[in-house]
Amino acid sequence: MNIKKLNKNHYYILTANLLANIGNGLHTMALGSLLYSYTGSSISFGVVYILEASVNIFLQMFAGSATDNYKSKSILLIADSIRGLCIVLCCALAFLTNKVFLFVTIMTILINIVKPFSRSASFVIVTRMSSDGQVIEKFNSVQSSVIQAGQLIGLTLVGILLRFISPFAILIFDGIFYIISAFFVGLIDSKSLAMELTGERSKKMSVKQFIEEWIATGRILITDKVLLVMLLLTTGDYLFVNFFNLSIAPLVSIYFNNNSLWISVLEMSFAIASLLPGVILAYLTYKFERKNIQILMITFSLLSFIFMATTLGKTFAVVLTFTLGFATTTSNILLYTKVQKQSPANIRGKVASLRNMLVSLFTILCVPIVTTAQDSSLNLGF
Repeated sequence: MNIKKLNKNHYYILTANLLANIGNGLHTMALGSLLYSYTGSSISFGVVYILEASVNIFLQMFAGSATDNYKSKSILLIADSIRGLCIVLCCALAFLTNKVFLFVTIMTILINIVKPFSRSASFVIVTRMSSDGQVIEKFNSVQSSVIQAGQLIGLTLVGILLRFISPFAILIFDGIFYIISAFFVGLIDSKSLAMELTGERSKKMSVKQFIEEWIATGRILITDKVLLVMLLLTTGDYLFVNFFNLSIAPLVSIYFNNNSLWISVLEMSFAIASLLPGVILAYLTYKFERKNIQILMITFSLLSFIFMATTLGKTFAVVLTFTLGFATTTSNILLYTKVQKQSPANIRGKVASLRNMLVSLFTILCVPIVTTAQDSSLNLGF
């Protein structure tokens, strides 16, 4: 893929994202291992997960408004720094005091206070570097591969490291990755962000201004039907991934005699496929219309998910998960870029936050339905 239009500031963000996602890969498994080893129950991890989702949803609106009114670089820098320092300090205190659940809860709350701000700022910052849609799309394509690669590296590392060192040490490494990520964000030339600073202010926001801005955003979304539809469609791609993750264990149980090795094989098939769009999307968009690619990828995603309900052979299962990984990632890159370009500059942060809220809310609403349907299918023999 030709990425010559990306400049050094894009690469600083990509490096920061790679490091942050290595940290993400380390975090989830190490945290689960830590809680289980100290509590002997998976319920504690579930409590932390619910707490994480609740804090995240609640703060999305504030994150969107902050991103639209202040510097995205500063928000990213502060968010990554707080997250890294918080993880290191809380893990150190948990180890020294043996009050694991207390400090893990504090860590989770603090991380999820800053996470919505980081996500909204990440959505906005590339559009403030360039208004060129092709540059934004190329960046999103490479970023998608970088994020997936970072998570794969993190998950691979944590599986190896847990054999030799404690989860505490791994989580501290996680925090260090975030601190280094913040360093690379700090290297971004602030002058490169002059493209869209019209919405940034140095004064504090009032409650009245906060409410008025969100009302205005709602009106824009009602008026701009294209943006609203694109926003809803982007949540669909994430739901496909969530449903895949929920479905993979029951599928392996039914069709592969509960051989856990096949969970890794199918997850790896999905992950490798998710790396490819970052390499070949530029070629696809050069040869075909984006609209046609989008329709084809959504169709492939639907068909792959539907065929997973059939009796699977091993080869067919790998092909389906590979197709689903490639199709959902490609579709998400195109939709994500479309939403970035379609959103007015002064509400992009709020659009990003709204998108994140919709993903969380739809997941919360749909997961019980999907899991109930899975249990019914298992009971009926399907």
